[in-house]
Amino acid sequence: MIFIAKGVYESQVRIAVHIPKNDVLIGKIRQLHGRRWCPIHKCWHFPYKTNQWRHFKRLFADQTYQLLPDKLLEIPVTPHKKREKKPPQQSEKELPKYHQAITALEQQLRLKRYSYHTVKSYKNHFKSFLWHYNDTNPVELQMEHIRKYLLTKIKERHIS
Repeated sequence: MIFIAKGVYESQVRIAVHIPKNDVLIGKIRQLHGRRWCPIHKCWHFPYKTNQWRHFKRLFADQTYQLLPDKLLEIPVTPHKKREKKPPQQSEKELPKYHQAITALEQQLRLKRYSYHTVKSYKNHFKSFLWHYNDTNPVELQMEHIRKYLLTKIKERHIS
């Protein structure tokens, strides 16, 4: 069963919703604009507005829910966890012998009309690869080196 109460978050009236842990229900609540998760009360909350309430009722039409009119939740502002700072990315100044290769890669990507952010990302990954094999002559690099590099990155970053 779903329980619904009024809540206050950053001096705004909100609708607080306690739903059972269920991927389908969580997927539905994530469709609401302005929804947030409160880890302290273990509930979702969204703006107390007519259109939001209608959208909620449409999404959860097949569910039974109970309104708790006497309950008012003070929803605290929870600070976001700060991500650990990554070590500074190696710059082209640190890899002067590869400057020409990095520039050539950038030109090829721009000719293919890749976006600025994609070019920047590809360049950073390429620099990281070059930095990883900085002591190896580029002529000697083969597919096996790329494969080992990717496996190392997957292991370091715990990518599934």
